[in-house]
Amino acid sequence: MNPYLVQAALLASGLNGITTHANPGPRCDSNFHEERPPKGTRTLPSNLLDALRALDKDDTLRGALGNEVRCRVSRRSVVCKF
Repeated sequence: MNPYLVQAALLASGLNGITTHANPGPRCDSNFHEERPPKGTRTLPSNLLDALRALDKDDTLRGALGNEVRCRVSRRSVVCKF
């Protein structure tokens, strides 16, 4: 994992939330390792292929991370499908 891409993704997401006045949703103090998440709680993808599909659908991150990341996602998705 490239730490610079992680920082760029966090900054892009945060700035997008600020500019669009996104609602982060209600606070959740649950420990998801010990109990199930409350209904309606969005969780992280459980595997690499689902994470790549989510990244491919996210216009904010695709725009912020550029063509190199899109190319890597395309190549990685092909590897994951087999």
